[in-house]
Amino acid sequence: MSQFTAALFPFTFFSEELAHASHARFGAIVVYQPAAGQTPAAMERLAADGRIVLRFPVRGDERRLVELAGNYRDWGEVYQKDAAALKKISDTGFFHKEFAPEISTEIRRGTKPEARAPDPVFQARLFLFLAQEYDRQTAELQSELAATDRAEQEMFFRIRGGPEQSDRFSGGNTGASKNPVKDPGAYMTESRLWAWHTLMAADSDPPRFFVTSSQAVIEAVAEEDETLRKMDDPPEALQIMSCKAGGPDDGYKADFYESGNRDRIIALLHRIG
Repeated sequence: MSQFTAALFPFTFFSEELAHASHARFGAIVVYQPAAGQTPAAMERLAADGRIVLRFPVRGDERRLVELAGNYRDWGEVYQKDAAALKKISDTGFFHKEFAPEISTEIRRGTKPEARAPDPVFQARLFLFLAQEYDRQTAELQSELAATDRAEQEMFFRIRGGPEQSDRFSGGNTGASKNPVKDPGAYMTESRLWAWHTLMAADSDPPRFFVTSSQAVIEAVAEEDETLRKMDDPPEALQIMSCKAGGPDDGYKADFYESGNRDRIIALLHRIG
């Protein structure tokens, strides 16, 4: 068993495929959640199966958070359409001003109320709550595209090679995909890092070991932390689990990075082949 407390970084949504691959190497890792009672159903099932551990560093204000998220979605439908709206708000100072009055003003076209001092923890939770839904929908879309891609390739292979050859497509072995999986961390990387670290800071037992599926996140951390270096071997306590083979993690690889001045380890879990 690992001596590290492992946590997903810097996301609050974990797809079933990645959760299984991560569990095969690191055991059940912590996945921070921004709002109690709002965890996606698929992640609730993963937690019930012992694949992940849901953790809520901050509780309270869930109703207000959900209401504001609903206002955001209404605003996004009218103006920028979902993710683009969130990016606009973040780029113009999302974490440095009150969010609710801005949305209310845009919706009502009224006079902006006097802004209250922003609560950075609540702002971080709101951002992560919105990002979680964006990541969930993106993962579902990519899963559907991958299924369509597999069905198309199998159809053509049946035409060319006969039905008996369809076994080639079991386990996702479909050759090169026309819909490669996008890096979720490449979208609003700095805002994700800020929000996630803010939520983590409220944890009484913060992790030393982080697991990410994003190369963009590794690159962003490296820019801020000059001591981040790739390790030749995984940490000793993770040696056995990191080399575990078979199961749903086939086709995945873990690279390890060490942050010298913070004494933290980051594992980049990524698909290969």
